[in-house]
Amino acid sequence: MTSKTKSVCDINDRNGDACTDTQAGIRLEAQNAQDEAEEMRECAECELCGKAIEYGGKGRPRRFCAPRCKTAFYRAQRALKAGA
Repeated sequence: MTSKTKSVCDINDRNGDACTDTQAGIRLEAQNAQDEAEEMRECAECELCGKAIEYGGKGRPRRFCAPRCKTAFYRAQRALKAGA
């Protein structure tokens, strides 16, 4: 027996309920990951000065509040690597 809600199970339904439970688990994990990503975008902070950064609505969230913070951060990283 096959169902329209099952998209991953095999034709003979050898796995029975385990298949639908697995699919439900996968959907839950995907929703949790999406919720976590949204929360990270909402409370993003500059990696250098800690100032709050607004999310623009597309793509990944910014790491720095301004180009000067980005430059200072990378110069500090380079200085650490050179000194080590």
